[in-house]
Amino acid sequence: KDRFGSPPEEVLNLISILEFKHMLVKLSSDRADFYKNRVILSWEKSSIKIEPEKMLKWIKQHEELVKLITPKKIELGLKEVFFKSISYWHDELESLFN
Repeated sequence: KDRFGSPPEEVLNLISILEFKHMLVKLSSDRADFYKNRVILSWEKSSIKIEPEKMLKWIKQHEELVKLITPKKIELGLKEVFFKSISYWHDELESLFN
């Protein structure tokens, strides 16, 4: 917050998307498609840099909000305000590297 007040939600959404996409570089994701209530991550040209067993376990832990569409594509559900949901998934995907 600064002298002009809190940033508008659109600015927070943009910042969240940029941070999220930056993190996706670590995952070697080729593409992230953002929709109102979901994000679809794709690995069409490259391989996922996470062990398949670890990724499947992670998907199972989040089965309420994560769907495996194809072996190289997952869908992340967004439940809350967009930038809060994106921040949540950023942290959750980041945990795959720990």
